[in-house]
Amino acid sequence: YLLGPYATEASREALRESLGLNSPLPVQYAKWLAGYLQGDFGKSITFNIPVKTILGERVINSLILTAVAFAMAVVFGFLGGVLAAIKQYSIVDRVSTIFTLILASSPPYWLGLVLVYVLALKADLLPVSGMYNAREPGGLPDLLAHVILPAFTAALVPLAVIFRLTRSGLIDQLGQQYVQAARARGLSERSVVLRHAMRNIMAPIVNISGLQIGVIFGTALFSEVVFNWPGVGLLVFSAIGARDVPVIQAVVLFTGLLFVVINLFADITQAVLDPRVR
Repeated sequence: YLLGPYATEASREALRESLGLNSPLPVQYAKWLAGYLQGDFGKSITFNIPVKTILGERVINSLILTAVAFAMAVVFGFLGGVLAAIKQYSIVDRVSTIFTLILASSPPYWLGLVLVYVLALKADLLPVSGMYNAREPGGLPDLLAHVILPAFTAALVPLAVIFRLTRSGLIDQLGQQYVQAARARGLSERSVVLRHAMRNIMAPIVNISGLQIGVIFGTALFSEVVFNWPGVGLLVFSAIGARDVPVIQAVVLFTGLLFVVINLFADITQAVLDPRVR
């Protein structure tokens, strides 16, 4: 594949030797692992440059998208869940619950295409491709305008998860005896919700919200492809089509490492907030 269909046997043998493929498999693996531990991910087959050079800029772009999507998911999911729990069985609760159920069951790429059609093509409210205007890049305001649609697409499923967990957790706490006792003492409903009930659901909410960062980073693959966002998702999508194995390996390893770090941080945060976990 690297040399083309008309390569000679001599050129193929030279390539195998340069790549170390003539060595025993344990030796090949040891060299590969040693290189990865030193930050050497090999060369991209497509671009013929070190993978870490390509990955560095793309990771930053994906982290920008992930940060904005995470903020959207936490703010709208948490506030929506609290509102639905306070107004249980109301029209607001029923509509928002059905809406989030639909979001949680919908493919991210389909949601992205729907947003493109409604908000970009029909309403002409937001740009639909890239990070900046190709003709006149406008700095931070231009970046924020371009990130809204892909970030919202990546945030929809985690938003639904946070909403449902917040709603169910707060409803459960509002039915506990200590809440009834607080109401009997004459405390306002606002004080009962904010100072008592919500304090007991913060630890699991923070834990599940932290785990959604990894979900958003993985979901960004679809939103980056749909909206042509130059991040890791679009990079690995192109690498799969080009059979660029070094790039695919580096992205998979980075994504796995990100999940591990996020899970560890989420568990530590939950232990800090909830003494029972410690």
